[in-house]
Amino acid sequence: MKGWSIGDDDKVNDIFNIGGEEGGIDGIEDLSSEVEDNRNAKNEVQQELEMEKKQLLLQLKGPNRAFGDLIAAAGITDAMLDSLIALKDLEGVEGLSPLSEIEDTNSEKSQKSYTRAEIERRKQEEIDKSRVRRVDEKGRAYGTGRRKCSVARVWIEPGEGKFIVNDKQFDVYFPIIDHRADLLRPFCETKTLGLWDVKCTVKGGGVSGQVGAVRLGISRALQNWEPGLRSDLKADWENLYNAIPSSKPLWLVHLFKALGLHACSDLVTTKYRAPGLISITIGFLTRDPRMVERKKPGKAKARKSFQWVKR
Repeated sequence: MKGWSIGDDDKVNDIFNIGGEEGGIDGIEDLSSEVEDNRNAKNEVQQELEMEKKQLLLQLKGPNRAFGDLIAAAGITDAMLDSLIALKDLEGVEGLSPLSEIEDTNSEKSQKSYTRAEIERRKQEEIDKSRVRRVDEKGRAYGTGRRKCSVARVWIEPGEGKFIVNDKQFDVYFPIIDHRADLLRPFCETKTLGLWDVKCTVKGGGVSGQVGAVRLGISRALQNWEPGLRSDLKADWENLYNAIPSSKPLWLVHLFKALGLHACSDLVTTKYRAPGLISITIGFLTRDPRMVERKKPGKAKARKSFQWVKR
């Protein structure tokens, strides 16, 4: 058995790698420097985030808006101001109107007051320009027409003037001459009579209702084929009103002003005994909303009463 000695204590202490005092102090200093570096990095990142936040808030609120800086609030930059100044100096360039003329035209447009009819006419012209041709795979234009209880489906295409209604010639299906003339009026107004092949199917209602439905379908199909024909198919209210003789009854004048309707010039010469005697036209593209009024209880018809017997 080996005895204990002082040298053995040194070996036991070396087992735990404690080492000298200088080595332990150096390790602690390294750890403290790493901690400080991490703190500095975090502070820098936080400062950057705060700067970005301030910039975003400035963009949202706008610079100096509370102090009435309208130019900055409107989003006008220095580059835009420079370009405006450059345009003001370019007065002798060909093809470029001076800035003063542009300002004058803009002020005239803003100050000019239009009547309600003029505004509506301008809107309608813009709508008409936006219309395009609508044709199916077979090269036909389609239009749906309704009148009273009748519904008509009409297809037109350029041809020799054939007119088929429910697989029959239209003069066989509509034997009355006035009905056939009414059907051909859209072609007469557009000066395209005999240039189209028409095929339609109509159901429901009576003869006059079916005639009105087919005519409306033809008018809509013509508009879908050529949007430029819309002006011919619409009612020209001003010309119709001016075509009426100067001796207009007062009730007729008020009726036209209130409803915007105009009497047909060839039928105005009739006597003005009642408003129902005047034939009113509202164009070929307007759906006629008039329907048969329902029968009332206690009446022979919608308005007619039974004969009154005294005893």
